[in-house]
This record gives sequence, C-alpha cells and structure tokens, in this order.
Amino acid sequence: MTTKSRSTITSYSFSSHWQPLAYMLAEVAACYPIIVLLDAYLFHTDQPVLWALWLLCAGGLGITLRIASRPSSGKWKIISWYIVWIIVGSIILWTMVQQVGLSSIWIASICMLVVGLFRGNMLVMGDWDQLFPLTLQLVLLIVAWIFYVITGSEGDLSSTHFSIYVAGMIHLFAILMRCGSRQISYSVWEDGFPLAALQLVIRRSRRWTWILIGLIAIIGGSTQLSVILSWLWQKILSLFQNNEPTVPNQMIEPITPPPLLPPMDLPEQSPSILNPEWIERIAQIIMIAALAAFVIGVGLFLYRLLRKYGLPLWRWLLRILGIESDIVVPVQEPSSGYIDQTEKIRPTSASIGMNFKKKVPDDPAERVRYHYERLIRRGIKRGLDQHKGDTPNTLGRKMIDLNPKESSTYSEQRISILIHWYNQIRYGAKSVDAEELKGWEKKD
Repeated sequence: MTTKSRSTITSYSFSSHWQPLAYMLAEVAACYPIIVLLDAYLFHTDQPVLWALWLLCAGGLGITLRIASRPSSGKWKIISWYIVWIIVGSIILWTMVQQVGLSSIWIASICMLVVGLFRGNMLVMGDWDQLFPLTLQLVLLIVAWIFYVITGSEGDLSSTHFSIYVAGMIHLFAILMRCGSRQISYSVWEDGFPLAALQLVIRRSRRWTWILIGLIAIIGGSTQLSVILSWLWQKILSLFQNNEPTVPNQMIEPITPPPLLPPMDLPEQSPSILNPEWIERIAQIIMIAALAAFVIGVGLFLYRLLRKYGLPLWRWLLRILGIESDIVVPVQEPSSGYIDQTEKIRPTSASIGMNFKKKVPDDPAERVRYHYERLIRRGIKRGLDQHKGDTPNTLGRKMIDLNPKESSTYSEQRISILIHWYNQIRYGAKSVDAEELKGWEKKD
C-alpha cells in the first residue's frame, strides 16, 4: 500500500472536533474578564456574554476550516459543522444587533472573528501545553477572582457578576482536569470525555480537589464572607462600648403605642420555592460547607505534618537550647502475627598475627546462632550467592548445593537440622535440647 492510499483512508472522528473545542472553551472562560473589560471601555454594548459566545463560535469555525483541509472520508460531517457554526453565529449577531445596533459592533465582531479563526486553527495544529501554559491559566484565575470581587460591589459592572462566576467555575474545572491528566498521563478530553477518566483524575488528584474546594469557597462566598467579618468586627467593638451610663427605670416614661390602622384586604401570595431569601440561604449553606471542607483539609494537612516532623523538630529545638530531652520512645510490643527481624552477621576484622579461635558460647541458643554464622561464613568463602531477601531455608539449600556429598562436616542432614533449630530460636522463641546440640557438635 502506498503512502497516497494510506492518507486517503484517514477517517473522521468526533474527538477531532471535540478536543480543540474543549480547549477553546477553557481559553474563552479564562479570558472572560478581559472580554468584560473590552466591552465596558471599548465596545460599549453591555453584552460580554454574547461576545464570549461569538469568540467561541469563531474558534469553532476555525477548527472546522482546519480539519476540512485534511484528507477525510466524512465530508458531509464537515459540512454539517459549517452549518452549525453559521447558524449559531447568525443568532448571536442578530441578538447583538437587536439590542445595540450594527454601527457600533461591526468592527469588534470582525476582530473577534479573525482572532477566533486563527486561534481555532492553532489549537488543531499545535500543542495546547505550549499554546496556553498552565502558569498563564493560573494567573488568569487570579484575575478572574479579582474581577468577581470587584463586580460584586455596587458599580457599573454589577450585572456581569454571575457570568464571571460561571466562567470562573469552567476555568477551575479545566485547571483541575489539566493537572489530573498530567498525573495519569492520559488526555481526558479525548474520546468523548469518558466518565472513567474523570473518576480516575479525581481519585489521583486529591490535593487539587481540596484546592478547588477552597477556591470555590473563597470566590463563591467572598461577599458573604465580608459580611460575616464585618458582623464579627461590630460585635467585638460592641463589647468595648458597653460602659455607657444606664438610665434608671424611674426616668423611663411609658410610651403609648400609636393607634393601629384598619386591616387592608391584600391579595394572598402563594409561597414560592424560588424566593430570593431561600436562594440566599442555600448559597450561605453551600458557602459554609465549602469553607468547613477547606478548613478540615488544612487541619488534616497540618496534623500529618505535626505527626511526621513534630518530634524531630522538638528534639532539635531542645538540642539548640542545651536541654536534655526526657521523651522516651515507646517500645513496640511483639504482636501475635508474623514479624521478621533481619539479623546481620558482623564482619570479622582481619587478624594481624595468628588467628585465634572464637570462644563458643555456653547458652544453647547462642551456640546455634554461632554455628549458623560459621555456616554462612563458610558458604560466602566458597562462593555463596547471598541476597537480601533470602530466608534461612533458602540459604541452607544453597549451602547443600555448594558442599560436596562426601563431606561430613556440613552434610545435608546436619545443615537441615541446624536450619531447623535456628528457625525455632529466631521465629518460634523455643529452646533447643542441649544434649542433642552436643551430639550434633561431636560429629563436627
């Protein structure tokens, strides 16, 4: 098969449009505060949401134009994407013309169209990590938070408060998925955004999940947080202002209430769930829950740091101050389960003069250890291949293979008996019969 025939078989996939379009949506959400500024001081249309949708539509058209230049078998799908972007763009332009007027938006719309076309083309051809670095995305997140706080106060831009909040949530979600996809080395934007990849990203990126919760709590509850802090400040000030002289009860004259007006027949109002008071209470509950989750996460992080570095740091401070530490490290009691303790054979120093024979200990358990060390040292001299994870039984089998069958000093039976006694002493905490040990030593 030739190269030309291979290139003609390239098939169209939905991910070829979906992945660059998701990147374009993340970039528009990140740059939305800049669009708000341009609309407030340059375009004067008071429609930043429509400008963001127009930029997204232009980017999608640029993506479609770039994909159409590739050899593909699904030409009718490309044509359907053309129709979609033309219809969406026409609706957006018609909405802006009806509200503002064509004379004040035609230059801005052409500029946005050109920027969107070029950006969509670049997203298909280039690498998103290089075109839109994560550092720039984090900087734009801080800018979005500043704009959200500014637009929350009374001013000309107060109508865009909610739209900045939605764009910030999309921006936060894009950062979370981007950092998570780096950790699992998998592009979560591909193949229709599978839910399994989303679960894996959240499971692998617990730190970013806590950061997301904290940022949502700060951004979403900035207004309520300022109200709470001002209320606490007023309460603190009222504690110091209670020293005013009180008027005695005799000087207070009874106040007669004014006459009541006759009741008025007002229309009955049905209670609605969409009452602004209920919505405000729900928002406050969500803000308090997010703040509590953030505080719990910070507390757990500090608790782990204290458990890990608290005792060494305390000893270091005492050592600097010249105070002896009275902290006793608790000794771990042996549990009923299996506990393996590594016993290292201490290397013997080379003798300068004549070799003195090591004294054999009197305790049977120590004598078994002594003979076991002699067995291992003898094997090491003869080329024993000893590894870190070798058990005594493994070393015994290797020694049996090393020793010749006619040797009586360390025969197979004698090695097996010694290994059995050593396992009893080391793991079973059992004693060895002294008479049997003497009989075994006489054969040496």
